[in-house]
Amino acid sequence: MKFRTTLLKSVSAAALLAALAGCVTPAATTNGRGLKALDSGDLDKAEERFNEARDMDSTFTVALLNLGLIARMRGDNQKAIEYYTQAIEEDDDDEIAYNNRGAVYMYEGQNDKAMEDFNKATEIEEDYIPPYLNRARIYDQQGETEKAMAELNAAIEQDDDDAEAYYLRGLLFQKQGDVEAAKADYRTAVKKDKEYEAPRTKLEELGEPYEA
Repeated sequence: MKFRTTLLKSVSAAALLAALAGCVTPAATTNGRGLKALDSGDLDKAEERFNEARDMDSTFTVALLNLGLIARMRGDNQKAIEYYTQAIEEDDDDEIAYNNRGAVYMYEGQNDKAMEDFNKATEIEEDYIPPYLNRARIYDQQGETEKAMAELNAAIEQDDDDAEAYYLRGLLFQKQGDVEAAKADYRTAVKKDKEYEAPRTKLEELGEPYEA
C-alpha cells in the first residue's frame, strides 16, 4: 500500500498555544527557522537550527521530533528511533513521537513494535489520524484486508476530510475488485486535496480522469 506521509514534522500543541498567547519562545522561533530550512531541502541547516533550539531549551522536545525526521530522510533509521525514544522519555504523552517511531519500526519490518506505538498514539489522542492509516498499511501487508478496511473506516469516521484515508481505502476496494467504490474514494480524495496526485493517477488508469 503506497503512502505519502507517515512521518510528521512537529510544531507541538504547546508551541502553538504559546504563539496564540503571544509568548513565542526563542526555542520555538529557532525551531520554526529549522522547519523553513527543511521545507527548502537544506537538511544541514535545519539540523543545526533544531539542535540550537534544544540548546536554548532542553525541555523542547519538538526539536527532537524534527531531528528524528531528518535522520529518517537521511536513511539513518536507528538514529531516528533514538531521537523519538528520547522524546517519549521526556514526554510520554506525545502521540506524534509514538506515531513517528512506529513508522520507522514499520519501515524496518518490525511490525509488532510498530503496532505497539501506533496503538499508544491513538490511546493518547483518539482522533489523531496517522496511526490509523499506519495500522491499515501493516494489516494490508499481512493480507488482513478486513482489519485494514476497519482502520480506514475508523479514520474517516474520526476525520472525513482526510484525503489519504480515502485514497488508501480506494486501493483496498480496487484490490477487492470493487472498482466503482474505489473510483468513488479516489474522487473524494482529490476533492479533499486537489494537489494530491496519487488518486488522480488512479482515476486516469481506470479511464475516468478527475474533472472538478
